[in-house]
Amino acid sequence: SGSPQAQAPQAVGSCEETPRVSPYRSIAGRPSFGATLPWACQTQASGIASPPLWAARTRSPMGGGGGGPTPAGSSIARLSTASGAQGTGVAAIFDLLRNSRHRLSGGGLVEPPKDIIGALHAALDGLGAADLGVCPEDTSKIAAPSGIGYQGVYAGPEMTLCIFILRKGAVIPLHDHPGMHVYGRLLFGRLRVRSYDPEGPFDAGTRRAVLRSDTVIGPSPTTYSLGPEEGNVHELEALEASAFFDVLTPSYDPRTGRDCNYYRREGDVNSKHCVLLPVDLWDFSMDTLAYRGPAFTP
Repeated sequence: SGSPQAQAPQAVGSCEETPRVSPYRSIAGRPSFGATLPWACQTQASGIASPPLWAARTRSPMGGGGGGPTPAGSSIARLSTASGAQGTGVAAIFDLLRNSRHRLSGGGLVEPPKDIIGALHAALDGLGAADLGVCPEDTSKIAAPSGIGYQGVYAGPEMTLCIFILRKGAVIPLHDHPGMHVYGRLLFGRLRVRSYDPEGPFDAGTRRAVLRSDTVIGPSPTTYSLGPEEGNVHELEALEASAFFDVLTPSYDPRTGRDCNYYRREGDVNSKHCVLLPVDLWDFSMDTLAYRGPAFTP
């Protein structure tokens, strides 16, 4: 059969805000994303997913990063500041993801097909904040102490689409994406991103890692990506009000070894090499904000 025709995204009708939640569950005494998988929490009428449970953990102080920020684009994998025509991006990327999501989500260390990666980066380059119904004023709706808001666009076993909105000074703590690829777009603002490459297997819950980059991206909209071994552990700090759109593939799933783990960096702050110690983040939460952009239908 031929390729499916492009479908124009339909806007979600309701703009009501949902209350602040801490949607984690506890398994064996620690918060776990897998107690309720996010694709089981979708709103059928709109296709909007509840926030994934890995997004409800405590913020904690993290260690230093072995030097100051490097220039934007110097070491984040496939980073691009290209910009496309406003209003065309969301249809292009939603159509691409609809048709290619299963090829994209091989999982593990499997690299997705190069043609799909190239097309995805090109589609992200054309995506703007207005396409997704996001603006800097949305940060005023965030009441959570973390200063972070979450908008669920879509969640299924093959991928999760979501938007994070951060007040100035907000920090998403050091965490990983085991066996996953992340493709994203900074929509507005400036983020300091500290990324680490994990080294070797887990050892009694700790991980050795090397600093890959300490980079500021923005204020120009910027496309970025990370892989299972490239900058897979990272921390994000909002230097000003910021928002970014993420494609996580495949989705977190602890049943297959893809639980989200949070860490504290230990070691010489002047060295790129460090040890990452797992931490349980019990009180971290973010606001669930209504997604007002076009709905994604798989």
